[in-house]
Amino acid sequence: MASPLGVITLSLLLVLLTASSGAGMDYDVGGGRNGWTKNPAMPLKFQINDTLEFKCDKNVDAVLRVNQSHYNACNTTEPLLRLDVGHPRFVFRVSDFYYFISADARRCRDGG
Repeated sequence: MASPLGVITLSLLLVLLTASSGAGMDYDVGGGRNGWTKNPAMPLKFQINDTLEFKCDKNVDAVLRVNQSHYNACNTTEPLLRLDVGHPRFVFRVSDFYYFISADARRCRDGG
C-alpha cells in the first residue's frame, strides 16, 4: 500500500502567510481524508506561529521546503529544508510564501 504522501501530493501546498501574533493553530497534513488535497483552488493561508505536522512514513518519503522554481519543476535538489524524522513539524515564523514538495521527484511529478 502506498504511503499517504504517495497518494496525495506535497507539491500542492503553496502557503501565503498573513502577519499576526499570538498562539498559532496546529494542522495535520496528509495521512487522512482531510489532509492534502489535489488542485486547490487557491493558495492555503496560515498565520504566524501556525504549525504543520506532516503525516508521512519516514521510510518512504520526506517533505522538502523549496523555492518557487524548484516547486514548479519538482526539483528535489538543494532544498531549503528537509523534514523527515517521524512526524516532522514546521512552524511559520515569518510572513512569506512557502513551497513544499515530496522528496521523491517521481511522486512530485506524478502529483502524488
